[in-house]
Amino acid sequence: MQFVKALLVSALCLAATSLAQVTYYHGDPNPVTGGSNTIPWSQPNGYTTLHVYKAAQLLAAGVSPGAVLTDFAINPSSGTMGTYNAPMARMLIGHVIADPLLPTTWEANLDTPTVVHDLTSGPYTFPWTISTWVSLPGFLAAGFAWDGVRDIGVYFTSSAGTSGTFSSRQPGLNARFGVTVHNATNSTPTTTGFFAMKARMVFTGTPIQTNSPEATMTANGSGAALYLYGNETLDLSITSTTAAGQPFFLAYSPTRLGGSLSIPPQALDIGSPFLGFADTFLLIPGGTTSLVAGPILPLAALDGLGNFSLPLPLPCGVSFPRLFLQSVLIDPTALPTGLRVTGSPSFDLKPGCRFASADLFPIAIPDAGAAITSTVTVPFGTPISDLDVLVDITHLNHSDLTITLDNGTTTINLMLAGPVDATDLGGRYQFSDESPLDIQTAGLQSGTLIVPGRYLAEASLTAFDGLDAGGTWTLSVTDTVTASTGSLTGFSLVVNGTE
Repeated sequence: MQFVKALLVSALCLAATSLAQVTYYHGDPNPVTGGSNTIPWSQPNGYTTLHVYKAAQLLAAGVSPGAVLTDFAINPSSGTMGTYNAPMARMLIGHVIADPLLPTTWEANLDTPTVVHDLTSGPYTFPWTISTWVSLPGFLAAGFAWDGVRDIGVYFTSSAGTSGTFSSRQPGLNARFGVTVHNATNSTPTTTGFFAMKARMVFTGTPIQTNSPEATMTANGSGAALYLYGNETLDLSITSTTAAGQPFFLAYSPTRLGGSLSIPPQALDIGSPFLGFADTFLLIPGGTTSLVAGPILPLAALDGLGNFSLPLPLPCGVSFPRLFLQSVLIDPTALPTGLRVTGSPSFDLKPGCRFASADLFPIAIPDAGAAITSTVTVPFGTPISDLDVLVDITHLNHSDLTITLDNGTTTINLMLAGPVDATDLGGRYQFSDESPLDIQTAGLQSGTLIVPGRYLAEASLTAFDGLDAGGTWTLSVTDTVTASTGSLTGFSLVVNGTE
């Protein structure tokens, strides 16, 4: 992996430079929001901390590999104003080399750190004012350059006799920002915690351009937000116009991976044309949720045409909100930055397990004719605590239709033909006991189309609660009135998906 990292840095050195400033906020940029933390600036007897800022977050903010840190600012949250003064202090910044961090050491977690302030440099002092961004001295002169691959660690230790102390603001959800802080009052700390510190970091480097035409990424064929359930598959697809045989790298940085959502093993192909290899991919799980990110892992190579696809089966029984997916392709031939960055499709994994019909769609609905049916087969062994029905349908008059659901022993009405109302159906309609509105009322309130979404069924779906979900389920759709037509385009069940 160190060889791969070296190749990454070498490739970046070939890119032309066009400098720009990029600001990364660890937490929100508002200096008056957030909690309050006494670590490390409110410790008159001295303190030692190591804060870590995740590479995936820096990339997502637009910080490019090779960028130089020119400013590091913090956000006081107590007192009014003053001058912080530590008689002796040591401030370092460097690339993190241990994952997870070593709790019994400090500087050993950083690879050849840059010294911002040393114990022999005199007092570490600066003026501060509450609820403002306060720049820390020494970072501009230090000239630390980020390699674009590893996390950044900022180490600070202060001596007893420190005056002008203050608390600093912290993000509302510490761990979701991927901060790791090692706390101790001596040189051999043994505990870790998530006492995050809001920070503003300004980098100067080549700007990252997202959504470039040379690199695209889709999830299930879309670049927009998706809402998925367990038992479905997330299909990632990446296309690049990189020439065949040209080396480049991919940093794929979702906000949540590992544990419930796993990546199948893939081969690592180190890209070096003189060795006969074409492409290289690295997988970098990011961390912008409350779950800790994983290490750098190999993913897979593009094929010779610059395409890559990966199906990820989604597990049942878990849920988490909005995962953002982004690819960073580093290509020495892409000028001026040497970077190709895709857009960021996202998805929510909702609770429950979805079982979809294997029927061939669309199925035409005969005008005032016989009922059409579609079936879903569910494995036995799962008691129902909640059931939703997803019906994908188009029709020029919803009030013509009667839709029923049957599991072999019980039949309920999802929708009944009703008063004449020429409102259309067009999209996915989710029948759920948790919705506040039934679809017939929605039809009377709508204009020309009932907006796809969640609606109450005509009869409660609790009729199936406590039964085993296993067996064959049948959806029947009947058009009861002439003149309007439509088709069924999909049918599925979501078992135990209470939201």
